[in-house]
Amino acid sequence: MKHVIVLLVTILSSISVALAEPMVRTLAAQKSEDISHDYFTGLLRLLVSDKYQLQFIEHPGQGRAIKLLQDGKYLDVVWSGSSAARNDNLIRVAIPLFKGGLGIRGALLHQQKLTMYRKINDIEGLGTLTICQGRHWPDTDILESSGLQVTRVHTFEAMLGMLNIGRCDLIYLSIFEGAGELSSAQMQYPELVWDTHLLLQYSTAMYFYLNQRNRALADYLELSLIEMMESGEFETYMENHPLTKQAFPLSQYQLSTIIDITQDDADSLQKWVFSW
Repeated sequence: MKHVIVLLVTILSSISVALAEPMVRTLAAQKSEDISHDYFTGLLRLLVSDKYQLQFIEHPGQGRAIKLLQDGKYLDVVWSGSSAARNDNLIRVAIPLFKGGLGIRGALLHQQKLTMYRKINDIEGLGTLTICQGRHWPDTDILESSGLQVTRVHTFEAMLGMLNIGRCDLIYLSIFEGAGELSSAQMQYPELVWDTHLLLQYSTAMYFYLNQRNRALADYLELSLIEMMESGEFETYMENHPLTKQAFPLSQYQLSTIIDITQDDADSLQKWVFSW
């Protein structure tokens, strides 16, 4: 009987410890195979695994997710492209999650349009095409303000479908996302291709964002990210994750034509970014 009591106490103590372990609520995947989601949540898991557990909340769309985070409801941390409003209304963990590569953009397009696209080498040529981008992606505003034709779409899956049937000509993605996203979608969309003969460049970066009342967690994430950067673990993570590994070595882009549409100074900690 004594052994049974001791066993019950041990079990209850373990349950109590598990229940007491703080949770970090973040976004669930929007589709069954979401390679981009896996990149950010895998990174987040590495950062918090010794102190927190992750809890995944159904993804309500980026615009709604940012609003819920700002209101302090349901979510503790999300990843997002930077914008002045987000930087003002939320805590930005100011370590760029693609090491400054989010604003170096190649194109997803239908293979039937590849020959036509490879004849384009300037902003005027790009202006004749229609670009599908996320409705609430901050860089969508950048493309529009540069005079490019942009169709705003609610989900990435819808963008792929529109691209496949010719309702838009291109989707611009970071060189750290494009090949990986295409690989994930290739079974469903075998005629889509990834092209980097022409790269768009502008100032944007991906960060973790938190509610302004969650300073302790923000500081913890920042310190953990800095440790990963300084040890080289962060770059190793990028070089091996299915989303980003095909972008390496970065020397493969030396012959690409770059169109720089940067409109202001880069908003990143330059210490943590790649040299382009």
